[in-house]
Amino acid sequence: MKPTNINKLILIPIFFVAVIGIGFAIGYIFNGVSLDDENCTETPIETARPDQDAFEPQPTPEPVSTPTPTPTPTPSPSPTVTPTPTGYDYQQQGGLFELPVVGATGWVPTSTPILQSPGTTPAALTLSPGQGFTILKEDGPWWKIRLGEDFNQSYGWIEHRHAFINLPDVMPSIIYNISGVVSGSVARSSGYAIPGITDELLHNAHCFNPRLNDYEFIVPLLYSTSRKIANVQRTALENGHSIIIYDAFRPRHVQQAIVASLMALMDENQTVRDSINTPPWNMSWFISTGISNHQRGAAVDVSLGRIISTEVMLSGDFIFTIVTEYEQYVMPTAMHELSPKAAIFSHPFRPTAFEANDNFPFSDGATEGAKLLQRYFMQEGFIPLASEWWHFDDIEGAQIARNLNVNGNFVVDQIYSEVAFFVDDY
Repeated sequence: MKPTNINKLILIPIFFVAVIGIGFAIGYIFNGVSLDDENCTETPIETARPDQDAFEPQPTPEPVSTPTPTPTPTPSPSPTVTPTPTGYDYQQQGGLFELPVVGATGWVPTSTPILQSPGTTPAALTLSPGQGFTILKEDGPWWKIRLGEDFNQSYGWIEHRHAFINLPDVMPSIIYNISGVVSGSVARSSGYAIPGITDELLHNAHCFNPRLNDYEFIVPLLYSTSRKIANVQRTALENGHSIIIYDAFRPRHVQQAIVASLMALMDENQTVRDSINTPPWNMSWFISTGISNHQRGAAVDVSLGRIISTEVMLSGDFIFTIVTEYEQYVMPTAMHELSPKAAIFSHPFRPTAFEANDNFPFSDGATEGAKLLQRYFMQEGFIPLASEWWHFDDIEGAQIARNLNVNGNFVVDQIYSEVAFFVDDY
């Protein structure tokens, strides 16, 4: 055998061994393992993920802002328009008052017999001072009345010039703010509180009024005085004004309490005492120690307001107007400041008839609002009190009350008012 052939025989097995080794290596590689030279163990080969170094890092995209949608505006609800109630205007029908007398509350200020018919002999029943009733009919100088709230109660007739009427029942446009009823009394002297009076409730004269469908003050006045007040308010309304009533009928016990407390304050406080007694004034000019025209239902304490807004209301068949917003005129002092600062005239002066404002001896503190108030009331026959810009007397009514010996020794704290309807007869 030639040497050359032997070499070939040796090379053939070596070739086969090499091929087999390479095959094993390739198999391991494709199966994800490698041979550890030292320990001969299989070690997993890490395969690169797309977010690792096997790829080039990609730049982070800039966030894209999503536009905020513009909200669709919600339309504001249209204000609810309250329709103006429809009804009869009593004054346009020829009435003196804003609402008819029929259905209003009245009271007698002194013992009064009830007649079976106008001008007849008295019935057996006699009303006591302060006793109330519902007015059913007006016939000349007479009222037909019903006692109490029960329709089965007694009926009869009285002369209305001897009776009080509840002013808000017939003149609801007036602004009522009776002092010492809902809120405490505003009375002071030289700015000092009057012990037991200032900020105190002095009597109960406020309740729900079914005729007006609202809570309102109880404001008794002589019927004849109320008729004059109606004329004052009517003129004021024509000029965009309203009177503001702070006091009308004042029970006798309230009057006496004010007198006693003011005298006690004068004893303790020299400033108050000297001020009230500054000539030509004295205490009697600021509070009556006897029976005043307030007890007779023939005097009012009032201010004046400039009307800003009003509202039309309905009572049965009739419309009426109330003042919903107003601005009060500047006056010489606060209401019921019992001192010479409140004087409207420079000295004691009681005019007996209306005169031009220029002829009045006004005090230095008299304001234009106070002067206008004097004109409104004096045009209707009221007489002012020189020491108090707010006080006005109906002298004719006061004389009627004097003749009846009215003294105000009663309390009025209840009404019998009814909705205002057209009524032919009862």
